[in-house]
Amino acid sequence: MSYDNLTFSIETITPDDASRYLESNVENNRPISDRHVASLARDMREGNWANNGETIKICPQGSVLDGQHRLWACVESKRPFTTAVVRGVENLDNVDRNRPRSLGNALHMRGYERAPRLAIALNTCWRWENTNWRSSTDKPTVSEAVRFLNDNFQLVNAAMRYGLKIKLIEGSLEAAALVFWRLSKVVGAKTAMRLFEQLATSEWDDVNDPLFRYYEMAMKAKGMSRRPHKLMRLNWLIRAIDAKLNNEKHPSARFLRWDIGKKLRLLTGEQAIKNNNIQKDLV
Repeated sequence: MSYDNLTFSIETITPDDASRYLESNVENNRPISDRHVASLARDMREGNWANNGETIKICPQGSVLDGQHRLWACVESKRPFTTAVVRGVENLDNVDRNRPRSLGNALHMRGYERAPRLAIALNTCWRWENTNWRSSTDKPTVSEAVRFLNDNFQLVNAAMRYGLKIKLIEGSLEAAALVFWRLSKVVGAKTAMRLFEQLATSEWDDVNDPLFRYYEMAMKAKGMSRRPHKLMRLNWLIRAIDAKLNNEKHPSARFLRWDIGKKLRLLTGEQAIKNNNIQKDLV
């Protein structure tokens, strides 16, 4: 099909085809994002790629103007993909001006309630299970996120709900939801709910309760002109919950201290669970 010097076609592009297209990639195209290529390649490799109407755009001279990340993902995944191809595009001056859809938008379109907040909990739990969590740029594709949510809906939803309960104390739904997720994996969701409920209601039987010491320190941090980094606050919460589970008593908050250059703290027994999951993946 053609229109106004543009020709449109639907093509199944093989890795060899993609390599040939990339040989004629336009000079001075934007830098390749390895992370973006990797995420697209995961979808192609796992059969989650769908022809969504996005096009590979090729200029009159035959160079690729738009679509290099998809082409590289095809090469990396060693899987063909079907896409629309438009030839005769003069330039990209009016391309990429649409507002990108977020994961929250994608969940809302699928009918999930509180989709923006659910997306925050889903994203942080997925990153913990699948990537280096400290790298906030590593995110799931929509297909990966939806599959993860379908497999873990009750727990992800609970992480969102109970994370919101202590958000005003911890300061971040992302971190609070992650701690709930991790705690539930170690001691079960019921215990996680009980401890988060105690924090949310601020009910203490003993001022030496580790959770009270955490609450005291977290609320003090909220009033600081320069708030402690979110990783520091996250590790305060992990340490306080671990101390609570181990029946520790603390007359001050000194036990919460953590250096941002150190590894993320783990709950007692959490490393064994992570090691077991690694062994399962290797089998």
